[in-house]
Amino acid sequence: MNGKNGLTGVYGMPDIDNAGSSDEENTSIAGSWYVKLVKRVNKMFPSNPRALELKKTKLKSQYENAVIEEKMKENELRNIEFNLDTESKSYKKAYKEWSKAEKKRRSLNKAYNHPDFKEAISFIGLDVEYYQVSKLATLTMILFFIVGFIGGIIYPVIYLSIAPSTPQANQYTAMLLMYGPILFFVMILTGMVLSYFFLIYPNYLSKRLRIWLLGKTPEAVNYMAMSMALTPSLDRAISFASENLDEPMASAFKKVLWNVYTRNYSTIEESFIAFAYEWGSWNEELKRSFYTIRMSIMERTHEGVLRNLEKAKDIILQGTKRRIEDFASTLSTPTTILFALGVLLPMIIGSMLPMISLIGSGMNLFGGVNSSSSTGSATLSSTAPSGSSNAIPIIIVMDVIFPLVAFLYGYTILGRRPGTRQISEIPSPYTKKQRILILSESIVIGVLISLLAIPMAMGIFGNTGSIFYSAPIVMGISAIISIYFWKTTDYQYKKRKEMLKMEEEFPDALFQIGSRMMEGLSIENSLIKTSESMKGTVIGDLFNKIIFTMKISGKPIDNALFGVGGVLVNFPSKMIKVSMQTVVKLTTKEHIVAGKTIVEISTYLRDLKSIDSDIKHDLSGVVGMMKGTATFFAPLILGITASLYVLLAQVIGGITHGSGVMPVGVFMMILGVYLVLMVMIIGYYVIGLEFGEVWIERKRFIAATLPIAILLFLISAIAGQIAIGTI
Repeated sequence: MNGKNGLTGVYGMPDIDNAGSSDEENTSIAGSWYVKLVKRVNKMFPSNPRALELKKTKLKSQYENAVIEEKMKENELRNIEFNLDTESKSYKKAYKEWSKAEKKRRSLNKAYNHPDFKEAISFIGLDVEYYQVSKLATLTMILFFIVGFIGGIIYPVIYLSIAPSTPQANQYTAMLLMYGPILFFVMILTGMVLSYFFLIYPNYLSKRLRIWLLGKTPEAVNYMAMSMALTPSLDRAISFASENLDEPMASAFKKVLWNVYTRNYSTIEESFIAFAYEWGSWNEELKRSFYTIRMSIMERTHEGVLRNLEKAKDIILQGTKRRIEDFASTLSTPTTILFALGVLLPMIIGSMLPMISLIGSGMNLFGGVNSSSSTGSATLSSTAPSGSSNAIPIIIVMDVIFPLVAFLYGYTILGRRPGTRQISEIPSPYTKKQRILILSESIVIGVLISLLAIPMAMGIFGNTGSIFYSAPIVMGISAIISIYFWKTTDYQYKKRKEMLKMEEEFPDALFQIGSRMMEGLSIENSLIKTSESMKGTVIGDLFNKIIFTMKISGKPIDNALFGVGGVLVNFPSKMIKVSMQTVVKLTTKEHIVAGKTIVEISTYLRDLKSIDSDIKHDLSGVVGMMKGTATFFAPLILGITASLYVLLAQVIGGITHGSGVMPVGVFMMILGVYLVLMVMIIGYYVIGLEFGEVWIERKRFIAATLPIAILLFLISAIAGQIAIGTI
């Protein structure tokens, strides 16, 4: 597999702008951002080919010597084992030396061959070399060290040596001395984490892809079974599956055929068995299912073929259901941790921010305190930072660290979710220019709403306006996100709902078609009868359209469906499209045989649909709790917290004459931005649990939930003010 055949954007870093271009996945290759970054860095800092070759030659020589040494130690160990007892000192010494040689050989094998890395990039299809990734990781560490050293150490020292002796300069110096070492430590830690991430990303993405493919494997077996039911030919079944599967499974099936064309294997059976063994290393049920399909072509009767195919489908279905149940059963603890760290803990800290500000004002949390030995009283030092500077660490913690940690943890949890059945792809009706225009309109509306903060801050709307002057800014940010997400997904969302309804009704419709064909009716008459019995349904309307097309054009069913201008030529549901292709091909067989096969297909499609239903049912409790938190619980708590802060800010301001008190507007801005980020993160997580990587659903949830959450936040803040009598 090359870089063009990787996974279609499902488990690479999220691409919000492109994520709505299809229903389930975007069209970018997973890890494409990683490849571009690696290539760009190596282009900016090219390696010396001669040095690389020398290093490779040296490692190769060391590895070959280690292999020889291990072999020698192993022979010595076997000779001693043959002649002496295993409890003898000579045996123990030889065993220790052999273990040491084996460990050295494994270490050099990793340094020279990088087997795990090569396997990962081959499976994903990333076009990068290990030395390129290693250079990116090294340069990242160096860059963050330099930035941290200059910003956290050098700059404070230089400023301290030239700073004038004024209260403002002393205040800034105190802040630099406190935050400089912290910045240096944070930069070093960030550089280490990013460097490690760049090194392990291919392995991580490979594992994530394998887990995602667990839920997709029933489709592969289903497509092969459909083809085998028509013609017991393994190469045709593999070709049919490769034409209808998504990447990277499509390329994997094509590779099975390609290995025969290039004489890597002499027969298609050998190539397929090797493929089943390779993929079976991480999915035992898939291997058993493929082996059963292989055995079906050895059956002499059509009933024997169908029996084996049914067994193959049952093996993969039961295995997939078990893995999804395992995922759902292990989800409680990580979701609770995510809820605690990403939602509850930030809200608790937010509710404590008023008291933290009180401590910061009078007890030297962010500055110094002058102690008077004669009076025993503490007064605020002239070097204590102002309330605005107190907001800096709070902003970093509430609006950067907590949301980032919550997103990364949620992203990791979703990486263990098996992928579900293939969902209809609804293309976006908007071009890139149109999306930019919608974004521009959203920004204009958001800015206009935010401009209300100016007259409110000037006191034109009275005391209430001066207190809540930052509210329009938060509302403007929310409006930009909500309007853009809603408008860009409106068409796709409606079409997706219609298509999901059609796919839900399709197995029952297929069952009716198959049953009527078993009674001796033709495919055309079976369609007519089924459309009449399912009148008023979405799938019934589709069948009526097919029948109308055949009557008007006079075309046979295959041309009416898949010929020029056919009803299903550009149909978005691949499940319906592929199933109808099989139905049309079955019309060449006897009506009873064809009808029986169609009934079996409908039963299997119903089983595939049940996988989605099972995972949604198992996760309904978690999803409901998180949605309720984003919509109601968190906004109310944060709004009450804002009200309490207004009261305490007035009290503290009266005691300290306003020194060290964070402005109320800044405080509300911090909480409002955190609420916006939290709603987006919860939307990303819960929709990922419920539907998988369906960005249309994610955007729709965020667009619908964000205005409600912000409105409840402001209402609860104002209501709290009224309750405590500050307005």
